[in-house]
Amino acid sequence: MTISVRNRAATVALLAVVACGKGVSDGARRTCIEEFCVSPPSFSQAALVARFGGTPVDSDSFPMYCYTDSRHGLQVLASVYHGEPKDVLAVMVSNARICADPLAPTETFRELRTSEGLSVGDTRERVVSIYGPPMVEVTAQSDAAILDPFGRVPLDPRIGDKVLRYRSKRSGEPPLFEVYLRDGRVSSLFISAFP
Repeated sequence: MTISVRNRAATVALLAVVACGKGVSDGARRTCIEEFCVSPPSFSQAALVARFGGTPVDSDSFPMYCYTDSRHGLQVLASVYHGEPKDVLAVMVSNARICADPLAPTETFRELRTSEGLSVGDTRERVVSIYGPPMVEVTAQSDAAILDPFGRVPLDPRIGDKVLRYRSKRSGEPPLFEVYLRDGRVSSLFISAFP
């Protein structure tokens, strides 16, 4: 699925994984993926552009940056808050094509994985062993749809055939963390400051 920036609901639903790379002390926090964090301390738009380059994709709501990581065979999509402070709000890392024209980053991504070590390609069992059972599990075959702040969005089987959704109300954690699976393996990771 290629994201259309005019389809705000699908865009927000697909913006899901951010990296921090600085370990996590309590093992239960899901704040980052690699260097992108959506909870304090956040990764700013200025830092994003300084490290990885690029110009935002034109969007009606939030500036978005899309990169291709040929080393890992992944795409990274980061959404930035349109007000102040201009911080990364959501990030998705995926082995699916989520952007029409991704840019090569000016600096190589380290490891596109969560602070707890979850990566695209890991098994569902590893997800549950790290994070526990999900709050919600949605499959492409179910009548359920993915809920996002702008409405209901159907699960696109090209991104994954199942979504494991985790939410947190604890301080310092992003409100939303989703793991997309395809054939029992992680195909995309998403974290968001939006609940």
